[in-house]
Amino acid sequence: MKKVGIVIINFNSINYLKITLKSILEAKTNIAYMIGIIDNGSARQDRIECKDFIEKMQLSHVASTLKFYDAGKNLGFSGGNNVVIKDFLLNEDITHICLLNSDVIVTDYWLDYLLEKDKDIIGPVTNAAGNEQTIQIDYEVNATEDAIPIVNEYAFKRHICFQGYVVNSDLVTFFATIFKREVFEKIGLLDEQFYPGSYEDDDYCFRALNANYNIAISRDCFLHHFGSGSFSKLNMNDRKYIGNINRERFEKKWNTKWQERTWKLLESCKQDIDFLLIRGNQEWACKQLDSSFKEMEALIAEWGEAIRFFTSQNESTKAPVCTYSAKQLVDMLWAKVKRKVFSLNKKAKQSVINKIHYKENQKKEKAGIEKIYHLLDKAKANGHKAICVFAPMYNKENEKDGYVQRIKAIDTTALNNMCRIYLYDEGTDCSVMRFDFIDALHGYIVFNSHDAENLNEIMKLVKYCGATYTHSILRFMEDRSSKQLWNIFELENVKHFWDMHGTVPEEYELSESPLGCQLANNIEKLMADKVDVVVVVTYAMGKYVKEKYPSMKAKIVVVPIFTRELLEIPKCEKKLNNKKFSVVYAGGMQPWQNVNLMQDIIQSTQNTYNYMIFVPNLEEFWNLWGERSHDINIRVESKAPHELYEEYESCDFGFVLRDSSPVNYVACPTKIIEYLKYGIIPILKSTEIGDFVDLGMEYITYTDLMKGLTISHKKRNMMQEKNYEILDKLVQTSKTGLNNLENLLEV
Repeated sequence: MKKVGIVIINFNSINYLKITLKSILEAKTNIAYMIGIIDNGSARQDRIECKDFIEKMQLSHVASTLKFYDAGKNLGFSGGNNVVIKDFLLNEDITHICLLNSDVIVTDYWLDYLLEKDKDIIGPVTNAAGNEQTIQIDYEVNATEDAIPIVNEYAFKRHICFQGYVVNSDLVTFFATIFKREVFEKIGLLDEQFYPGSYEDDDYCFRALNANYNIAISRDCFLHHFGSGSFSKLNMNDRKYIGNINRERFEKKWNTKWQERTWKLLESCKQDIDFLLIRGNQEWACKQLDSSFKEMEALIAEWGEAIRFFTSQNESTKAPVCTYSAKQLVDMLWAKVKRKVFSLNKKAKQSVINKIHYKENQKKEKAGIEKIYHLLDKAKANGHKAICVFAPMYNKENEKDGYVQRIKAIDTTALNNMCRIYLYDEGTDCSVMRFDFIDALHGYIVFNSHDAENLNEIMKLVKYCGATYTHSILRFMEDRSSKQLWNIFELENVKHFWDMHGTVPEEYELSESPLGCQLANNIEKLMADKVDVVVVVTYAMGKYVKEKYPSMKAKIVVVPIFTRELLEIPKCEKKLNNKKFSVVYAGGMQPWQNVNLMQDIIQSTQNTYNYMIFVPNLEEFWNLWGERSHDINIRVESKAPHELYEEYESCDFGFVLRDSSPVNYVACPTKIIEYLKYGIIPILKSTEIGDFVDLGMEYITYTDLMKGLTISHKKRNMMQEKNYEILDKLVQTSKTGLNNLENLLEV
């Protein structure tokens, strides 16, 4: 007797999961199954809600078996699935295992249709898969339970038209895939190096084919896929980063170039046509195909005649209105389309456009490069040295970011008298070099280091300037940049300055990204060996990097982070009053900021203090707030630096809830500098943050805050005055460091 173990991962996608589970439990089927749902490191509230919902569904569906697993952290798609797969393999009753995304609506008899084909690995068709499993749909639904009957109706019509239709494939995407038990027993589990997700399905299908297992698509079984219910919550840069790295891992593992498969969207149409030509006229299915082709109008205009020819046929022996048979015409047109099919891919389409305008782009790039050299020559003639700065150019749009504030601070101090050419590697997202000319001492180039001509121009420019200033190893990370760009550190007679900003590998490690940590360590090790000057923000950071790379010969310069605006601001006089103390947080939402702890503190002490929260992304803050009470009087806003400074004047204390870790041990948060400048007393979780406490900075702990502060306004102001002395020491360190840096730049 067949029994399927269905594996579902939840990662902050409880709303989708509820729909998926409801569709499974309500779908008609003659196949026995059990469901294993693993929470893959979701936020606390999402995880609790997931467990509670599963328990609730189990109580209301006693004939079904649901089991909840708590991974405790994000194991990635492969790792999360593997936990449940291993458990299912211990159950001898389970004959098949199904990997099902948490954002899928299953339909009546889906298990029956898939298992009756008796394939080793098989998947259904859907509306969103990126290969020949993708078909056109004639409905629109939102992610609610109301979508289930609508999807079921479409699936029923699809099954009637394509009943029994199965095609072999070399790949199915694992949004909904069924495996015979023996496949996992023989070739093993999913490869967990493809973290957190992408290319694990390519890899596993490769392994299955090499082991002589068959892979198929059941074209009479339709499931709705909302599409990356969890993965889409990553920002676009993160998604590109993950995709690029995992593709590279796939190619290295198999020693082969990964093949773009978007063209298989057309293969899907061809497969349906092939079946319908044999099966006979199916009016509903033909309308779906016609709709599909309209979606691809520019590319498959030639197919129109074939479609019209086919849909005009009936079951009679009426002669066709064409000298070719329908099958011949389809095959001929398919051959034409396949030659052009890369146009379906956005990047490939851009590539075609680039080729068409190749000469025009070359002229623009040549003109831009000539203007850059003209800018440099004119600046040199006026006594200014030149330098290439690897960093994004600061502007009003990005100046809220702490990383960019450091770039601006160095630009307006140590580099102020130099001609700066900012270089930003946009990777393959950059189809043509772009140029901007800010003023007589600022040029900006956006380029693609994977393009040989772009790379050659950048190498020549670096050599011409004779110096580089790199803001963080992020500028050379392999998720975007070509490793060929690293060759700039091999150029003769070029002096290299590396502004660390922070311990990037350790930041990735703290964010539970082992791959990012590895890539960051790769470039950091090279730069530690090659650069001439390392600029750090604290003595602690200098000590840390020397201990990490004891053979490093670079000179270390300590320059705490100060913007010119901060240095010019007079001391802040707080007004004495008997009202509540005001507590502020201004910063990002990174894991090391402990925003969840801060939110717990706010909730428990909301009646004791006035809270003001300033973050770049308000939605992100409130998403983390979760189910905490919203009946609370706090301000949550986004502010530009100059707006923040106005708010700081009325603040007494400020959160800096970093944990004790290498990331924080070496840090010099702009936030603390701002707090000290505006007389705000830091609230700490760990005292191991840069040089501050060693210098004697006054602070309180977050537990002091939660217990209720017993200090008076007068005492608080005395702490403020003490911190001004600490600030003066840091300012002097910064001025000395900048002076040393300027001298080294002049050599």
